[in-house]
Amino acid sequence: METTIAQDVGWLLANARQHSAVDGVQTAAGFARAGGFEPVHRSAVVRWEHGQVPVTHNIVRRYETVLGLPYGQLLSAVEYLAQLDDRHQRVPFLSAPWALGDRELAQTLFDRALNGAALSGEDWDRLTGFLQNRDEWLIRGTDWAALTRRLSLEVSVHVGLEFTLRDQSLMRLAAHPRSAPALTAMARRTLYDPTTQVYSDIVGLLQHSADPDGTALLLEYLENPTAESGLWVCLFTTTTQVRRGLLTPAQTMKAAQIALVLMRDEARSVRIHRESANLLRRIDPPTRSRIINALSAESRKRIARIVERGSAVADHEVDALTRSLEIRLRQTMNMTRWTATFDRLVRTAVTTTHDEERGRALAVLMLTPQAPAVASAYATQLSEAWFNDEPTLIDDALGALSWVAQPGQADELVELAFQAVTDPVTTLTAAGAAGNVRVTSSTADRITARTSALAADQLRRRHPDPQSLARAHAYLLGMWGQTERLADLAGQAALHGVSPEWLRSFQWWLDLPAWARPEPLPR
Repeated sequence: METTIAQDVGWLLANARQHSAVDGVQTAAGFARAGGFEPVHRSAVVRWEHGQVPVTHNIVRRYETVLGLPYGQLLSAVEYLAQLDDRHQRVPFLSAPWALGDRELAQTLFDRALNGAALSGEDWDRLTGFLQNRDEWLIRGTDWAALTRRLSLEVSVHVGLEFTLRDQSLMRLAAHPRSAPALTAMARRTLYDPTTQVYSDIVGLLQHSADPDGTALLLEYLENPTAESGLWVCLFTTTTQVRRGLLTPAQTMKAAQIALVLMRDEARSVRIHRESANLLRRIDPPTRSRIINALSAESRKRIARIVERGSAVADHEVDALTRSLEIRLRQTMNMTRWTATFDRLVRTAVTTTHDEERGRALAVLMLTPQAPAVASAYATQLSEAWFNDEPTLIDDALGALSWVAQPGQADELVELAFQAVTDPVTTLTAAGAAGNVRVTSSTADRITARTSALAADQLRRRHPDPQSLARAHAYLLGMWGQTERLADLAGQAALHGVSPEWLRSFQWWLDLPAWARPEPLPR
């Protein structure tokens, strides 16, 4: 069932209200009178939540305030909903009204950003909202580029709500026409800098740019990649550009040829095969048919399925995951009915192989009360896929858990990441999912004491993919604020590391400026 943006936003608001722990707001009448806002008739709440009237920034903030939610939890989710399926191009979808004193606040935030002072996700949301909505701002190109560089770095090392606020803020800057040359230059530096640890949050911005030089850069890197993670992000960014019609026919053919070679390369990781197939799916149907037939003959059934249907997961596997989620929602939230919007979010997360589109659906789910149940269902899929040696489903589950994993799942993710039999790219993906979990500082200390000892041993031994292994260890330690362990391992890597990748990875995190470091873990 198709839904409108207004209906999707209405569901988001109703879902947050109905599952709130605040007393008295579970009914529309109760919510209409709650909080320090002017009371409204219950019919107004019904109209908001059924998508019968446009919802404004102020209405969403009313829900966040009355329900005791942090700034931006619903606002961020609204933006991701509006961007889902590329059905709405305006960024942002909801703009905050301009109020008295905002100019002075914007100038203060702008100066703080350029001077290296700490900014929160809320600060970035307000600052980029001011810059996006006011044409009279006169900003030097160098300052605009510096602002974008700083924000992109912060996006790379934040998770949860602090990530989504920065991510949406960065999209606003990226969508501005004057950002195009700066984005291309930043992406080039990121792709060809051997010390780069996180690619997606910077290179992925090219999907919002129409700069021909940016498209040329993506194809250049696809031909001669220097890192698996860089190749992956260039594939899904190129797919988005193909979908937007930004490639010439010659460029599209070149991208398809590269993708076909990558897809048939058995040495490539599952996620490279998946994104290569997803890129090929965007080209003309006759060519798709020939590719599907060839892959089927080669017994690459899951990859052929992506090219044909856009999903690597079989129908019975989709049904199994959704049934698992239904059971958990019924047990933990007494949720017995799925609305069209929630069903669409789940099915996009479960079936879509294009990481950009899937990520938007998972970002919304991460910000809803259903996130723990979604994480539990994917953790079960991961365990079963690991037992049955299904690398595509393992990668699929880890990709989802990188968004929604809960603190209780960190141990299992780390255990999987650093088993001797785990391939290097799965090690990197699993460690990334674990690093995104907001565990307590004591849990982080306990887990990283073991992984750091392992890293100290591994950096002394030759490995077929030291880059992925080193970055996995560094990401886990860096995201969990383990500065002393990073410094100790950097010293050991300088003296005993058999590959320069170890020292590069540890040093990247140690060199982060104070304003860019991840939020401290809870006690």
